[in-house]
Amino acid sequence: MRSFRHITFHNLLIISLFATIFTSCEKDRKTSTLPVIYGAELFSTGSDAVTVKATLKYNEGMNIKNAGALLGLLPEPADENSFVMGNISDSILFVRIENLTPGTKYYLRFIIECPELDVYSDDIEFTTLNTVSDAEGNRYNTVSLGSKVWMKENLRSRVYSNGAAIPYISSEWSSLKTAAYTWYDFDESNGQTYGALYNWPAVESGNLCPAGWHVSTGADWNSLTAYLGGEQAAGSLLKKETGYWEQYATGTRDYSGFSALPAGSSGIRLGSFSGKGLQAFWWESSVDYTYNSEQGMLIFRAVSSDRPDLDRNGFMTKGGPLNFLSVRCVKD
Repeated sequence: MRSFRHITFHNLLIISLFATIFTSCEKDRKTSTLPVIYGAELFSTGSDAVTVKATLKYNEGMNIKNAGALLGLLPEPADENSFVMGNISDSILFVRIENLTPGTKYYLRFIIECPELDVYSDDIEFTTLNTVSDAEGNRYNTVSLGSKVWMKENLRSRVYSNGAAIPYISSEWSSLKTAAYTWYDFDESNGQTYGALYNWPAVESGNLCPAGWHVSTGADWNSLTAYLGGEQAAGSLLKKETGYWEQYATGTRDYSGFSALPAGSSGIRLGSFSGKGLQAFWWESSVDYTYNSEQGMLIFRAVSSDRPDLDRNGFMTKGGPLNFLSVRCVKD
């Protein structure tokens, strides 16, 4: 009897230990089927929108129902109506949220919806930027990318920052030598969407952008290009996704919030226009003497509808008054 009790207790101990190990392994197995969110951060913050990104760790075959983010004015947002669907590419989750209020504090957290359990990230707290107005009273949304704050829209001011009028060109030009602006096809309605087109003397004046802002420099563009992953990829992240562009290169996503539109430019034939719907061009504010030490080159940046690149090109300085391109302003 004594021996029987001893054996029974020993066997029960083994069974209990095995059950504990099995339960622990089963718990670990279930836990391992859930994705892990890490590296949650702001990618771009604007006056009316934000893009956030996070890295996901998950195994193939995991049943992920939805992946996105919840937004609110209080910590740990939980309102299902605030859910915004994200996009997963190479284990990176991007979520773009628009129609926000300028100068407002928000809380955001990622959520991965799984059949067993929803997985959340810690809160990301951010405040949207303020808008900026030009001397004419036009208001522009803004966006922070890396260390720079850009206008989210092309400049459309008809006056300099000191209030003086910029001469308007309303017909074909062939011998223009002074500062001017125009609208694509001489149609002012294009300016409301795409902004104005300015020639080099207007840019060179140094008075186009609002006080505290400047026409984008080569350093500004280089910083932006590096932040977006280099020249061969940056164009895909700069273009506004919906409408406007006649076609989209593979991978086009406006995660940057730069929202580039195909405003076109003045054409090869003087007094003509080309590229609307297909291309966007922006002046740099400095002259590059690398290729021609005497005259120098007037540099511009460009994106095209069918390519993911952000290009850098230029004109000889003598062509500056005759070429009209878009302008983006950057905060000093």
